[in-house]
Amino acid sequence: MAIFSILLFAFASLPAITTGGKEKLNETSITIHISGGLGIHATITNSGESLSNLEWEMGIDGPIILGDYRQGEITSPSSGESVEITSFVWGGGPARIVVRADGVSRTASCILLGPFVFGCRMDPEREASIPENATKVMPEDDVFPPVLHSSQWEEPVPLDIINTAGAEDSPFISSDGSMFFFFFTPDVNVPPEKQLLDGVTGIWWCRWDGEWSEPERIFLNMDVALDGAPFLLNNTLWFASVRSGNYGEVDLYTAEYIRGMWRNVENAGELLNKIYDVGEMHITADGKTMYCGKDGNKSRDLFILHKNDGGWTEPSLIPYPISTNEYNEDLPFITEDGNELWFTGESRLGYSGPAIFRCIKENGKWGEPEEIISSFAGEPCLDKEGNIYFVHHYFSSNMKMIETDIYIAYRK
Repeated sequence: MAIFSILLFAFASLPAITTGGKEKLNETSITIHISGGLGIHATITNSGESLSNLEWEMGIDGPIILGDYRQGEITSPSSGESVEITSFVWGGGPARIVVRADGVSRTASCILLGPFVFGCRMDPEREASIPENATKVMPEDDVFPPVLHSSQWEEPVPLDIINTAGAEDSPFISSDGSMFFFFFTPDVNVPPEKQLLDGVTGIWWCRWDGEWSEPERIFLNMDVALDGAPFLLNNTLWFASVRSGNYGEVDLYTAEYIRGMWRNVENAGELLNKIYDVGEMHITADGKTMYCGKDGNKSRDLFILHKNDGGWTEPSLIPYPISTNEYNEDLPFITEDGNELWFTGESRLGYSGPAIFRCIKENGKWGEPEEIISSFAGEPCLDKEGNIYFVHHYFSSNMKMIETDIYIAYRK
């Protein structure tokens, strides 16, 4: 959530998404329109070649008693054909709708009143929200390109299929490589209080099913909220959020993926959000250990917490050589085997902006941090193949941030 952090606090602290060669984003001619009335209506139009066995699903989240999920198959939608799907519901109050077909998804908001659906409004699409005068920085024009210091990876390249002239940030790929999450906002110059209302700023995701689906916004609140820093453990999405009801300015929350929607959104509790005041974090694959960044004695440091019957133990400082008084260390990531700790901190090799570091555990102890990627690089995560996903900030020569992209360094 580097850009999420920047916009809130100031910066202090797939393939081209890929998992082993997944290099294709879904190419489709399907469009989806959502409307209300008696039930929810989704019109799926095929503007390309004839298809066969087109699978679709519709999820509804909100105060709903009946009809929160449907799925099915359109046997053979021909070229130019539109098919209307109706889902009868029963509920009362504001709700969110998502409809997916052939790797395409559209979302909408509405009001449920018994079986009727009022005020159905399609949410804006990501690229349409980017200002027309936005600058898309290309690698050849980058004043401070990422600098790789290790021979174990290829030179970093942008994830062009995901990246736009807006700001893509805070990447996270699930352990099985089937889901990719990121934060998006269309304009880094817009203050957070306006981003709350733009309908697109927040967490987005793609799913792998032979190819990557188009990015889809994840809505995690019926009211206004600014969500970022996604992290997935099993079927639980952890994220940070600015919203009413928080213990602090930014709280950790969880949500579960159930029947086509991220549901059961809950605050992670007073212990983590107020008493411990943990920052962005990562939990080990067994769910028993949490690594987080938070304020130390003289700088931002990394801490460790252990799961117990009462929740989590008090954060314990990860000592030198990882946490230091001279530098900030933050945004940790732990590999699935628990033997590599990655984090973001100021470059120790003299480069501008943050850098990415790796520590290797040997005989139960963490070794010296190694600076892997420098020059406005941060928030690393790795897939099972060891490819590094990270965010890169584009700055002008007079140190004004232009935009951000997600990059990848492929493991050799």
